[in-house]
Amino acid sequence: MKIYTTVICIGIFFFTLRGNIHSQQKKIFYGTDTSKSWVKRISQGDGMKLWMSNDLVLGKAAFHGNPPSHSTCGNIPVGWEYPTGSCLEHLNGAGPFIGGIINGIRCVSTAYDGTGGRTEFTPARKDSLRNRFWVGSRKDTAYNSSRSGYYKRPMNILCYDDDGDGTVDEDALDGEDNDRDWNKLTDDLGVDGVGDRQEIGCRGTYDPTKNPDPSFDNYELTGIKHDTCRPNAYGVYPSMKNKDLYTEGNGIPDHGEPHVDEDDAAISDQDVYVSATDTFAGTPSLIIVLWE
Repeated sequence: MKIYTTVICIGIFFFTLRGNIHSQQKKIFYGTDTSKSWVKRISQGDGMKLWMSNDLVLGKAAFHGNPPSHSTCGNIPVGWEYPTGSCLEHLNGAGPFIGGIINGIRCVSTAYDGTGGRTEFTPARKDSLRNRFWVGSRKDTAYNSSRSGYYKRPMNILCYDDDGDGTVDEDALDGEDNDRDWNKLTDDLGVDGVGDRQEIGCRGTYDPTKNPDPSFDNYELTGIKHDTCRPNAYGVYPSMKNKDLYTEGNGIPDHGEPHVDEDDAAISDQDVYVSATDTFAGTPSLIIVLWE
């Protein structure tokens, strides 16, 4: 697959375009569409607070008519508050326009069109535990033996070979195997970053007969096996057929496993990463990084 990479800097925003450009029919959404309940949001900033959604909309429009309770001043939602605590609104809506030329024809995809609130991106994954914001920092590089996952310190030093493989900044912080060095046979250990023999769970340590999966994190294709360590709110033991919850052996690269997010490049003290898909593209086509 060809990878197209473009960097656009607009004020405090940093955009990176990846993936194939397709020429299929787009699906149009609107900023006031409350049916997009699967959209997630995050607030960024210290002296000012800016809201962003994972369909790449910024400001008040990122709420899609359903603002989080902590985004309001009284009963009024504020999409870009400055100074913090002032309850002053500075942005109704914004988002990147991404353009390209396909077979000689100019094509543009719009994250937010201020004239009508039109949007043409969706989160890379809808309504899924794998669909999330990622946060990194150039200061957060200290070794921590209790840190979850295979890597015991964040691998995010800019212009540095964090994992010692001879390549610099090759795997962005996004829960994906961007450089394609994840090995299904050896690296599919789950988000805890360790195999069954090193795990400790509610029934103690590993035993090949009595406790073969101490952490109860092994994906079970048939759905017969149930998680008896973590009953749900109704006391029911859930099936372990969910690849997003039970990540060891699920066949998917997961954050926390070896060779996933192993060499990032944090730009600021607080980078926020999110990926989105153009509504006429079949794979995640855009990663946006918002920094303070």
